[in-house]
Amino acid sequence: MRKYHWGLGKAVFLQGFALLGVVTLSAPSAFAQTFYVGDMIDYSQSCAVPADQITQATSSMVAILKERGWSGDRYVNGDVWPQDITEACSSSFGRGGLDDVYGDMHNLVVVAGHGNTGMLGYGTVRNSMCTVDLGASHNTKREGAARLGQMNGSQASIAMWLTCCTLRKESLAEHGNFQWLKQQIGFHGESSFGDDMVAAFTRNAGAPARVGYISNKEAWGTAMEDKPGWFTGDNSTMVVSYGANATEASNNHNGLTLNAGDYPRRRGGPSCGDGPPAFNYIYTLKDHGADGCN
Repeated sequence: MRKYHWGLGKAVFLQGFALLGVVTLSAPSAFAQTFYVGDMIDYSQSCAVPADQITQATSSMVAILKERGWSGDRYVNGDVWPQDITEACSSSFGRGGLDDVYGDMHNLVVVAGHGNTGMLGYGTVRNSMCTVDLGASHNTKREGAARLGQMNGSQASIAMWLTCCTLRKESLAEHGNFQWLKQQIGFHGESSFGDDMVAAFTRNAGAPARVGYISNKEAWGTAMEDKPGWFTGDNSTMVVSYGANATEASNNHNGLTLNAGDYPRRRGGPSCGDGPPAFNYIYTLKDHGADGCN
């Protein structure tokens, strides 16, 4: 199983401080969406994170997406480069960013592997780069900075981080919230899961429910909260959604699924090198702690 780090979840607005109600999602409409998936298993050549090998997490997910009409590519191990999601508009975000060719040219971005607070660790060193930060790059030779949904590329709408700690609650303002996305999905702490759990999330996100269709928010908490095995503890699942105002953020939080509607990019993002304009965000966290996160 992959090691990273239900009870009642918390739904928290930033700038809004409103509680969520129950909504009914409409049935899925026809759409043609694209995905970028990077799945890192072998970390024996990594320069940044522990070298233990981990299990694949995304093969079944990709098969399900393709059955639903999505198109895209899944890269594994040495074909997954940190430059894939490093902002390409300026070298100030890191050396040789290629997000305008790979990650940020797709509606859904998924990265599976090792991670830590606000960052991703890569199993392959590419042109000396081996990590990507969701905030600022402190060493552009070794670390890229992601700016999905904005600047060059600017097509991404949802990002899923199948990594430890990347969406740690306390780090959002300095890291995750620099992405200009409609939604980010991941973990507040360490987590353990396998390909079967990610597949269950993908199926649930489009499965009929008592009312309408299950949202990503509901499906993530349902499928990904329980670690496999006895007495293993629980994953701290996190879903963060964004909008120009509290209503838009709430609609994205309650309405986005991987099977209903379409995923046009979030408009109004910053130009190259600029900071984001004002926005609202809301998160749902099933908090079992963030032990192991740095």
